[in-house]
Amino acid sequence: MSASCPLFLPRLWELRSLRAATRSIFLLFFLIFFISATALSGCASKVSTGIHKPLPDDALQEMHPSGLGLSPKAEYFYYYLLLSEGMRDNDPQVIRIALRRLLELEPELPVFQDSVTILMGYGEYKAARLAALEGLRRFPRDNVLTLLLAEASSEDGDTREAVRILETHLREVPGDVAAVQELARFYLLRNNLPKASALLDSIPGQRLSPQVILLRARILNGTGNPRAAKALLRKCLRQAAAFPPIWLELGLACERLNQREEALAAYRQAAKLESGNLKVWLRMIQLHLASGQTLEAGKVLREAPPSGAFLLQAALCFSEAGRHEEAENLLSEAGRLGASAGETALYLSFLRQAATGDPLAAASPLDDVPPEHPLYLEALLRKIRLLLAGRDFSGAAETAAANRKRQPERKPLWSLEAYALFQLEGRRKAESLLAEGLRQYPEDEELLFALGQIQDESGDKDEALRTMERIILHHPDNIQALNYVGYTLADQNKDLARALRLITAALEHAPETEYIVDSLAWVQYRLGRYQEAWATIRRCLSLGASDSVVWEHYAEIALALGKRDEAIRGYTEAVSRNPDNADALRTKLTALTGSP
Repeated sequence: MSASCPLFLPRLWELRSLRAATRSIFLLFFLIFFISATALSGCASKVSTGIHKPLPDDALQEMHPSGLGLSPKAEYFYYYLLLSEGMRDNDPQVIRIALRRLLELEPELPVFQDSVTILMGYGEYKAARLAALEGLRRFPRDNVLTLLLAEASSEDGDTREAVRILETHLREVPGDVAAVQELARFYLLRNNLPKASALLDSIPGQRLSPQVILLRARILNGTGNPRAAKALLRKCLRQAAAFPPIWLELGLACERLNQREEALAAYRQAAKLESGNLKVWLRMIQLHLASGQTLEAGKVLREAPPSGAFLLQAALCFSEAGRHEEAENLLSEAGRLGASAGETALYLSFLRQAATGDPLAAASPLDDVPPEHPLYLEALLRKIRLLLAGRDFSGAAETAAANRKRQPERKPLWSLEAYALFQLEGRRKAESLLAEGLRQYPEDEELLFALGQIQDESGDKDEALRTMERIILHHPDNIQALNYVGYTLADQNKDLARALRLITAALEHAPETEYIVDSLAWVQYRLGRYQEAWATIRRCLSLGASDSVVWEHYAEIALALGKRDEAIRGYTEAVSRNPDNADALRTKLTALTGSP
């Protein structure tokens, strides 16, 4: 049946306007079908009744055409019709039920592929993952289902699982270029540039598509080689001048080369090809604002497609440039163009913090985000963190506690309330609350990490280390715990081989995270690998690290290499940040300079 009547749906990465395409295809299909199959006239009226609102599964099951005496083929078409209705009405429940039955009636590869594609097009990522897994059990190593499963996992917030799926697939099918390209993209999303680069280098030159060239350019841009990225992109434009992402990446490369006019020209071309890409318009606004050209930024703002979402982002750009009054005006305009009151309140909080530097002033607009709003939890967590930053520990504890009792499954509420209690009443109250949480959610990594942090801040380093080891035992990929244990061992100058393994494992998942890079430099220093440590600590600073501990490590490593001037620089920078050990650092600095 699949050969004569396939879904004919485009793959997700080939056509992003999935809903419009599938609706058109199904309308055409059913027009043909109704002309040729009058046997469905009775069930058509049955399907059309009462499915315009979401229904529970048991209600939908009552729509099963068992009493109509349909043949398997007619029943198959019946569920096509049900699927069409669900897609027309944007009803994910109906879509899930129809697809589930279609797969039961005909579990063929094209049906699995298209079912997963439809589910993803409607944001049903968990259902898409289940369908893809079932399809792969029946059709192992199918590259389309594998790619769809990885994409669904990523969209469902599990990029780590997406990477694992593709890595496993490529061990079995090493020549799958599409999988190589997709895995490289996921590595880029996780800032693992070395792995992404190595993968792309494995693709034969004659098989390089514009998408692969774009990924190569992104790696070059990300590793501090924008000149090579620009040359590669210019070459690619000869064969793909109508591919907007190439122009966007070219603009970024020109920005890094301080070639502002060229960057603006590239962005304008990208906007011409893809006017709905808000990122392009925002980059142009940011470039003009960075050069103090407020009028030109306003002109770009007026040229861009108007939408509430765009104006919210533009308001942040103006706020970051110190144009706070214009930013708040843009928020008002965003509300008139469809941005919800909850969205504008959240953005107003960001603007107030940038304008005043006062966490409590930034917290007050968040009270306007209603509990039913999709952004309510984000706003709530932000409010609690702002109250903590403003040292309103009572307000933070009360707000977290009230919401934690209503939504105990929201783990950050436990952690934030515990930290507020720690500041108010000390370690015992905070640990008691986290112990209660861990009874409800045994070995939860977020609650355990909060416990370890409180133990660490209380000065109980040994207990904190045991808690972090407990996290690694149950959650071996937790980068925070891996880094904590690895760094602690290095700082104590013991079990350095294991410390290196732990920190290396953390960097596998977060290679550009500056504090983990600093940990690597410190364990290399403890191992006596001073040249490696020097290269690593300099890389750490290039990533934006600037706290006193990093500069202290910089000084210690420089001293081990006999770089006296660099050691003085490191200690000076560390002291200027007023750390707790400032007196000890001044003593070291005096020993080098000969003057206090």
